[in-house]
Amino acid sequence: MLTADLAMSYRRGNRISPRYLQSDDPRHLQTAADLALIVEQHRGRRRAELERALDEYIGVGTDYKILRGLIKLLTDRCEFETAGAKDPAEIRRALFTKAASHHSELAVVCWIATIWLRLRRFSTAVRR
Repeated sequence: MLTADLAMSYRRGNRISPRYLQSDDPRHLQTAADLALIVEQHRGRRRAELERALDEYIGVGTDYKILRGLIKLLTDRCEFETAGAKDPAEIRRALFTKAASHHSELAVVCWIATIWLRLRRFSTAVRR
């Protein structure tokens, strides 16, 4: 699905309607075929390489919104692998475990501070 910055629309009175591309326009068909070919040629390569190639292609076009929209629709249908040293789920688990332990330590410090303040108020009230 296109993001708001890539969607084209027109307004008639109080009504806003989407502006569609003509699906039989030879220029748009050629552009779509070119972009699909670039994506296909970059199968199995790094995502950054694909994005560079797509950016180079955009450099020759004048219909920025149309080009970016077609690229978004194409890349939304791609599957990219993460080539990290660790599994992303494992990294998230470690991060949330660390955050939870920090949160519990912070909760203990807050609890101690609250008790200390209550004792201080109590001892001040008893002295009066």
